[in-house]
Amino acid sequence: MKKILLFNPPSGLRVYSKSKVRAVIPKLPSMSLAMVAGSLLEEGADVKIIDLILYDSQEAKVVTRQEIIQFKPDIVGVTATTPLFYEAGQISDVAKSILKGIVTVLGGPHASSLPADCLKESSFDIVVVGEGEKVIKEIVNGSGVKGVKGNEKSHDTPLDDLPMPALNLFDARNYVCSGVIARNNPVGPIEMSRGCVFNCSFCNKTVHGRGFRIKSPRRIIEELLILKKLGYKEFHVLDDQ
Repeated sequence: MKKILLFNPPSGLRVYSKSKVRAVIPKLPSMSLAMVAGSLLEEGADVKIIDLILYDSQEAKVVTRQEIIQFKPDIVGVTATTPLFYEAGQISDVAKSILKGIVTVLGGPHASSLPADCLKESSFDIVVVGEGEKVIKEIVNGSGVKGVKGNEKSHDTPLDDLPMPALNLFDARNYVCSGVIARNNPVGPIEMSRGCVFNCSFCNKTVHGRGFRIKSPRRIIEELLILKKLGYKEFHVLDDQ
């Protein structure tokens, strides 16, 4: 059984710590990591998610080392936006300094936008462009870098066919948002669609594309019931549009 350790970098909130917008930055479980974890669980992998936004910078470094040493993963996966690429690279460096032969994988908006640069400027072995639910299965099943077919048709995948997000790997009690943006804590994420057909100049469409796919009402209700069962009292929609 492969062991996979997934990380959300530590600085998602600290990036805005000196800005007035910090009060409206949501503190939510990472839906992207929950979806990837759901795919890995389908493959019988042993998966753990470490959400480093719950720690300050120094604590995050300690937690990262401790979790890698204790869990001894075969693969470390990290998601990152552009402001968090440096922190993501540090996680890969730490993993490689501790475990010989470990494979490190980067996904998320920055990886999808600048995959070649990400490989050149970090120690990551694999950079995933676009949606990661299918390609992570190829990686964990030992296809090797050359054997991974990739995500050419990921934007055609019906959303109801994807695994349920493994939100049970997060502790709902940790996700308390400011009263400016939430009425009932803890707050959980939900995704009802992917993609956006509009062409705003400030927006990047490299992850979910310019097409538009929606989940069925049945699937959405199932996910909402999971959130409720896990203890979340409010949900925030993460859709592109």
